[in-house]
Amino acid sequence: MARSVLLVDDEPNIVLSLEFLMKQAGYEVRVARDGEAALAAMVAASASCRSSAPIGRPAPSTTGMWRRPLRRMRATAR
Repeated sequence: MARSVLLVDDEPNIVLSLEFLMKQAGYEVRVARDGEAALAAMVAASASCRSSAPIGRPAPSTTGMWRRPLRRMRATAR
């Protein structure tokens, strides 16, 4: 199975550039344009998710929404 990454950003040029680079590096890339879409994608893929690495700052409206699902994902991965 190919390694996969969920790329989350609301800036189309950043998404396009990073998606291209990640695909060139052999990753399967999924894209979410905002925090809510990212959260839904993470929850849907929680059984296969091995880690998460937030880079940069989350949008103010999504800062607290990550805690509970990430705890569930960590517990499921054990």
